[in-house]
Amino acid sequence: MKLRIVSLTLLLAGGALSSLADESSPWRSDPQHPDLQYRVKCHREAATIEWRNGYPGSLTLKASIKSKTLNDSYDGAEDVSVAPGGVSDTSLETMACAPGAFQVRLTHFEMAPPPPKPKPSPVAAAKAPNPVPTVAPYVPPVKGPEISQQAIAEVKPGMQQEEVERRLGPPASKLTIPEDGEFIETCRYMVANGRSSLIRFSNGVVTDISTR
Repeated sequence: MKLRIVSLTLLLAGGALSSLADESSPWRSDPQHPDLQYRVKCHREAATIEWRNGYPGSLTLKASIKSKTLNDSYDGAEDVSVAPGGVSDTSLETMACAPGAFQVRLTHFEMAPPPPKPKPSPVAAAKAPNPVPTVAPYVPPVKGPEISQQAIAEVKPGMQQEEVERRLGPPASKLTIPEDGEFIETCRYMVANGRSSLIRFSNGVVTDISTR
């Protein structure tokens, strides 16, 4: 019976150690450098900080790391280098590891310029095909709505511009010229059979109508 109890005790202890074998905190971002992330990993109570660099240049940084658990406390500083887009590990000299107990604070942050893009070789540049010239397709001009000759004939000198536009709609084109205290506007309307009518306004009142 004692042998069975000892075996069961060893089995439970081994299960407890294996459950603590691998733990890690979620990825965290540094408040001032959001593309730098880190997390604490525990393997059999050995602490490791994993750094992840999301910047285009390599990083050089110093970090103050503190933790306090029931069994131990840790207070240290680490020098870290992380390649652009890479991951780097920092092993901490402590045998008490609880991922949520560590506090990480950057005391120095420096980013190197991104590496230059490789230049194409002269052979590759010589073999590059010449661009094929392209011609934009012809798009015919949009033809405005045509106004009947009868509708144009109903426009009379002295008529207000608001009433004309209510009858005929907006013109196909408009030319505005201030002239000797007057506000002259010439509106062009398309008429059937390819003809057009010009209606001139002075200060918002019709002064002349002509059809070409």
